[in-house]
Amino acid sequence: MACRAFVLSSGLRDRAKRLVASIRAWRAGGGAVAPREPSDQAAWCAIALGEHLLHELSLSLNLLRHLVERGAGGVGMAGEDVELGRMEVVRLERIVNRLRALRVPVAQPRRVALRAALEPAFTGLRRPWTISSDGESEVVVDIGHLTQLLALLVRTAAALADAGEPLVLRQHAGGGWVRVDLSFRRTEPAWSVAADPFDPWACLADCPEGAMPVCGLLARSLAGRLDVEHDGRTLSLRLVLPAAPPRSTASAPLVYPALPGGPHEDPHRR
Repeated sequence: MACRAFVLSSGLRDRAKRLVASIRAWRAGGGAVAPREPSDQAAWCAIALGEHLLHELSLSLNLLRHLVERGAGGVGMAGEDVELGRMEVVRLERIVNRLRALRVPVAQPRRVALRAALEPAFTGLRRPWTISSDGESEVVVDIGHLTQLLALLVRTAAALADAGEPLVLRQHAGGGWVRVDLSFRRTEPAWSVAADPFDPWACLADCPEGAMPVCGLLARSLAGRLDVEHDGRTLSLRLVLPAAPPRSTASAPLVYPALPGGPHEDPHRR
Protein backbone atom coordinates (compact mmCIF):
# COMPACT_ATOMS: atom_id res chain seq x y z
CA MET A 1 0.00 0.00 0.00
CA ALA A 2 2.85 2.33 0.87
CA CYS A 3 4.62 1.51 -2.40
CA ARG A 4 1.45 2.30 -4.37
CA ALA A 5 1.13 5.63 -2.56
CA PHE A 6 4.68 6.51 -3.51
CA VAL A 7 4.05 5.58 -7.16
CA LEU A 8 1.03 7.87 -7.21
CA SER A 9 3.05 10.60 -5.51
CA SER A 10 5.76 10.21 -8.15
CA GLY A 11 3.27 10.74 -10.98
CA LEU A 12 1.80 13.75 -9.22
CA ARG A 13 5.28 15.04 -8.58
CA ASP A 14 6.14 14.86 -12.30
CA ARG A 15 2.98 16.79 -13.21
CA ALA A 16 3.72 19.41 -10.57
CA LYS A 17 7.33 19.70 -11.77
CA ARG A 18 6.20 20.36 -15.33
CA LEU A 19 3.75 23.02 -14.23
CA VAL A 20 6.30 24.73 -11.96
CA ALA A 21 8.90 24.64 -14.75
CA SER A 22 6.40 26.22 -17.16
CA ILE A 23 5.62 29.03 -14.74
CA ARG A 24 9.31 29.63 -14.06
CA ALA A 25 10.13 29.74 -17.77
CA TRP A 26 7.24 32.13 -18.36
CA ARG A 27 8.36 34.40 -15.52
CA ALA A 28 12.06 34.29 -16.46
CA GLY A 29 11.55 34.81 -20.17
CA GLY A 30 8.99 37.57 -19.86
CA GLY A 31 7.44 36.17 -23.03
CA ALA A 32 4.81 38.02 -24.96
CA VAL A 33 2.64 38.50 -21.91
CA ALA A 34 4.95 41.04 -20.28
CA PRO A 35 2.88 44.21 -19.81
CA ARG A 36 3.71 46.87 -22.34
CA GLU A 37 2.24 49.57 -20.17
CA PRO A 38 1.38 49.81 -16.47
CA SER A 39 -2.28 50.06 -17.47
CA ASP A 40 -2.24 46.58 -19.04
CA GLN A 41 -4.13 45.12 -16.09
CA ALA A 42 -4.84 41.75 -17.68
CA ALA A 43 -1.16 40.98 -18.20
CA TRP A 44 -0.25 42.14 -14.71
CA CYS A 45 -3.03 39.99 -13.28
CA ALA A 46 -1.74 36.93 -15.17
CA ILE A 47 1.79 37.52 -13.90
CA ALA A 48 0.58 37.98 -10.32
CA LEU A 49 -1.42 34.73 -10.53
CA GLY A 50 1.60 32.92 -11.97
CA GLU A 51 3.82 34.17 -9.15
CA HIS A 52 1.29 32.99 -6.57
CA LEU A 53 0.90 29.56 -8.16
CA LEU A 54 4.67 29.19 -8.41
CA HIS A 55 5.06 29.83 -4.70
CA GLU A 56 2.22 27.52 -3.67
CA LEU A 57 3.16 24.66 -5.98
CA SER A 58 6.84 24.83 -5.04
CA LEU A 59 5.94 24.06 -1.42
CA SER A 60 3.87 21.04 -2.42
CA LEU A 61 6.56 19.88 -4.85
CA ASN A 62 9.19 19.97 -2.13
CA LEU A 63 7.04 17.75 0.10
CA LEU A 64 6.30 15.30 -2.71
CA ARG A 65 9.98 15.13 -3.61
CA HIS A 66 10.83 14.37 0.03
CA LEU A 67 8.22 11.62 0.27
CA VAL A 68 9.21 10.01 -3.02
CA GLU A 69 12.91 10.02 -2.10
CA ARG A 70 12.12 8.37 1.22
CA GLY A 71 9.94 5.80 -0.50
CA ALA A 72 12.61 5.06 -3.10
CA GLY A 73 15.01 4.34 -0.26
CA GLY A 74 12.59 1.91 1.33
CA VAL A 75 11.71 4.27 4.18
CA GLY A 76 8.05 4.41 5.18
CA MET A 77 6.13 7.56 5.96
CA ALA A 78 6.84 8.91 9.43
CA GLY A 79 4.13 10.45 11.56
CA GLU A 80 5.58 13.88 10.85
CA ASP A 81 5.37 13.24 7.10
CA VAL A 82 1.72 12.24 7.41
CA GLU A 83 0.90 15.41 9.32
CA LEU A 84 2.73 17.57 6.76
CA GLY A 85 0.85 15.76 3.99
CA ARG A 86 -2.48 16.49 5.64
CA MET A 87 -1.56 20.17 5.94
CA GLU A 88 -0.63 20.27 2.25
CA VAL A 89 -3.93 18.64 1.27
CA VAL A 90 -5.88 21.27 3.22
CA ARG A 91 -3.83 24.08 1.69
CA LEU A 92 -4.16 22.74 -1.86
CA GLU A 93 -7.90 22.22 -1.42
CA ARG A 94 -8.19 25.88 -0.42
CA ILE A 95 -6.32 26.93 -3.56
CA VAL A 96 -8.44 24.65 -5.78
CA ASN A 97 -11.67 26.02 -4.31
CA ARG A 98 -10.51 29.58 -4.97
CA LEU A 99 -9.61 28.73 -8.56
CA ARG A 100 -12.95 26.98 -9.08
CA ALA A 101 -14.67 30.19 -8.06
CA LEU A 102 -13.20 31.86 -11.17
CA ARG A 103 -15.94 31.56 -13.74
CA VAL A 104 -16.81 33.23 -17.01
CA PRO A 105 -19.87 35.46 -16.44
CA VAL A 106 -23.11 33.72 -17.38
CA ALA A 107 -23.85 34.35 -21.05
CA GLN A 108 -27.03 36.13 -22.10
CA PRO A 109 -27.61 34.87 -25.67
CA ARG A 110 -29.60 37.01 -28.06
CA ARG A 111 -29.99 37.48 -31.79
CA VAL A 112 -27.08 39.51 -33.21
CA ALA A 113 -26.31 40.64 -36.76
CA LEU A 114 -22.79 39.29 -37.20
CA ARG A 115 -21.61 41.87 -39.76
CA ALA A 116 -22.42 44.71 -37.38
CA ALA A 117 -20.33 43.01 -34.69
CA LEU A 118 -17.38 42.23 -36.99
CA GLU A 119 -16.50 45.67 -38.31
CA PRO A 120 -15.84 47.40 -34.95
CA ALA A 121 -13.18 44.77 -34.19
CA PHE A 122 -11.03 46.24 -36.98
CA THR A 123 -11.28 49.84 -35.75
CA GLY A 124 -7.85 51.43 -35.49
CA LEU A 125 -6.09 48.50 -37.16
CA ARG A 126 -2.90 49.67 -38.85
CA ARG A 127 -2.86 47.23 -41.74
CA PRO A 128 -5.18 46.45 -44.68
CA TRP A 129 -8.21 44.27 -44.03
CA THR A 130 -11.29 43.01 -45.85
CA ILE A 131 -14.59 41.37 -44.84
CA SER A 132 -16.59 39.22 -47.22
CA SER A 133 -19.70 37.12 -46.64
CA ASP A 134 -22.17 34.94 -48.50
CA GLY A 135 -25.08 36.91 -47.07
CA GLU A 136 -26.35 38.59 -43.94
CA SER A 137 -26.10 36.21 -41.02
CA GLU A 138 -27.46 36.38 -37.51
CA VAL A 139 -26.06 34.44 -34.60
CA VAL A 140 -27.27 33.58 -31.09
CA VAL A 141 -24.55 34.92 -28.78
CA ASP A 142 -23.80 37.07 -25.78
CA ILE A 143 -22.86 40.35 -27.45
CA GLY A 144 -20.38 41.28 -24.73
CA HIS A 145 -18.50 37.99 -25.02
CA LEU A 146 -18.57 38.16 -28.82
CA THR A 147 -17.22 41.72 -28.88
CA GLN A 148 -14.30 40.76 -26.64
CA LEU A 149 -13.58 37.62 -28.65
CA LEU A 150 -13.53 39.37 -32.05
CA ALA A 151 -11.33 42.20 -30.75
CA LEU A 152 -8.84 39.68 -29.34
CA LEU A 153 -8.82 37.58 -32.53
CA VAL A 154 -8.15 40.60 -34.73
CA ARG A 155 -5.43 41.90 -32.42
CA THR A 156 -3.80 38.47 -32.28
CA ALA A 157 -3.97 38.09 -36.06
CA ALA A 158 -2.42 41.52 -36.57
CA ALA A 159 0.44 40.60 -34.24
CA LEU A 160 1.07 37.25 -35.95
CA ALA A 161 0.71 38.30 -39.61
CA ASP A 162 3.78 39.02 -41.71
CA ALA A 163 4.63 42.71 -41.99
CA GLY A 164 2.33 44.60 -44.36
CA GLU A 165 0.12 41.59 -45.09
CA PRO A 166 -3.67 42.15 -45.00
CA LEU A 167 -6.17 40.37 -42.77
CA VAL A 168 -8.94 38.64 -44.71
CA LEU A 169 -12.18 37.70 -42.94
CA ARG A 170 -14.70 35.44 -44.67
CA GLN A 171 -18.12 34.61 -43.30
CA HIS A 172 -20.10 31.50 -44.28
CA ALA A 173 -23.44 30.19 -43.04
CA GLY A 174 -25.06 26.77 -43.28
CA GLY A 175 -26.38 23.84 -41.30
CA GLY A 176 -27.45 25.97 -38.37
CA TRP A 177 -23.96 27.39 -37.88
CA VAL A 178 -22.02 30.45 -38.99
CA ARG A 179 -18.32 30.11 -39.70
CA VAL A 180 -15.89 33.02 -39.54
CA ASP A 181 -12.42 32.51 -41.05
CA LEU A 182 -9.79 35.13 -40.24
CA SER A 183 -6.81 34.43 -42.51
CA PHE A 184 -3.44 36.09 -43.07
CA ARG A 185 0.01 35.39 -44.43
CA ARG A 186 2.34 33.83 -41.89
CA THR A 187 5.46 32.22 -43.33
CA GLU A 188 6.87 31.06 -40.00
CA PRO A 189 5.04 28.71 -37.59
CA ALA A 190 3.10 30.70 -35.01
CA TRP A 191 3.72 28.11 -32.31
CA SER A 192 6.24 25.39 -31.73
CA VAL A 193 5.25 21.96 -32.99
CA ALA A 194 4.70 20.70 -29.45
CA ALA A 195 2.72 23.71 -28.26
CA ASP A 196 -1.05 23.76 -28.04
CA PRO A 197 -2.14 27.36 -28.77
CA PHE A 198 -5.08 26.96 -26.37
CA ASP A 199 -2.99 25.64 -23.48
CA PRO A 200 -2.36 28.64 -21.18
CA TRP A 201 1.07 27.36 -20.13
CA ALA A 202 2.29 26.01 -23.46
CA CYS A 203 1.59 29.14 -25.51
CA LEU A 204 2.64 31.90 -23.12
CA ALA A 205 6.03 32.40 -24.77
CA ASP A 206 4.70 32.26 -28.35
CA CYS A 207 1.22 33.74 -28.37
CA PRO A 208 0.85 37.55 -28.33
CA GLU A 209 -0.24 38.46 -24.81
CA GLY A 210 -1.33 34.87 -24.23
CA ALA A 211 -4.56 35.70 -26.05
CA MET A 212 -5.40 32.36 -27.67
CA PRO A 213 -6.41 30.56 -24.44
CA VAL A 214 -8.69 33.51 -23.65
CA CYS A 215 -10.13 33.37 -27.16
CA GLY A 216 -10.78 29.65 -26.78
CA LEU A 217 -12.50 30.25 -23.44
CA LEU A 218 -14.70 32.99 -24.91
CA ALA A 219 -15.59 30.81 -27.90
CA ARG A 220 -16.75 28.04 -25.59
CA SER A 221 -18.78 30.54 -23.55
CA LEU A 222 -20.63 31.29 -26.80
CA ALA A 223 -21.29 27.57 -27.44
CA GLY A 224 -18.88 27.89 -30.34
CA ARG A 225 -15.55 26.45 -31.36
CA LEU A 226 -12.23 28.03 -32.31
CA ASP A 227 -9.63 26.19 -34.41
CA VAL A 228 -6.25 27.10 -35.86
CA GLU A 229 -4.97 26.00 -39.27
CA HIS A 230 -1.59 26.71 -40.89
CA ASP A 231 -0.59 25.38 -44.32
CA GLY A 232 2.94 26.78 -44.29
CA ARG A 233 1.97 30.11 -45.85
CA THR A 234 -1.45 31.09 -44.53
CA LEU A 235 -2.64 30.92 -40.94
CA SER A 236 -6.38 30.82 -40.31
CA LEU A 237 -8.30 31.36 -37.10
CA ARG A 238 -11.66 29.61 -37.62
CA LEU A 239 -14.60 30.48 -35.39
CA VAL A 240 -17.89 28.55 -35.52
CA LEU A 241 -20.97 30.09 -33.87
CA PRO A 242 -24.62 28.99 -33.57
CA ALA A 243 -26.84 30.65 -36.18
CA ALA A 244 -30.04 32.36 -35.12
CA PRO A 245 -33.27 30.49 -35.96
CA PRO A 246 -35.47 31.79 -38.78
CA ARG A 247 -37.49 34.89 -37.95
CA SER A 248 -40.69 32.82 -38.05
CA THR A 249 -39.54 31.13 -34.83
CA ALA A 250 -38.15 34.26 -33.22
CA SER A 251 -40.68 34.03 -30.40
CA ALA A 252 -39.11 30.78 -29.20
CA PRO A 253 -36.52 31.05 -26.41
CA LEU A 254 -32.99 31.52 -27.67
CA VAL A 255 -30.75 28.79 -26.31
CA TYR A 256 -27.32 27.57 -27.25
CA PRO A 257 -27.38 24.35 -29.31
CA ALA A 258 -24.82 21.57 -29.00
CA LEU A 259 -21.92 21.65 -31.41
CA PRO A 260 -21.85 19.01 -34.17
CA GLY A 261 -20.33 15.85 -32.73
CA GLY A 262 -21.11 16.80 -29.15
CA PRO A 263 -20.11 19.60 -26.81
CA HIS A 264 -16.72 21.24 -27.28
CA GLU A 265 -14.86 20.15 -24.18
CA ASP A 266 -11.93 22.13 -22.90
CA PRO A 267 -9.10 19.59 -22.57
CA HIS A 268 -7.34 21.80 -20.03
CA ARG A 269 -10.19 21.81 -17.50
CA ARG A 270 -10.42 18.20 -16.38
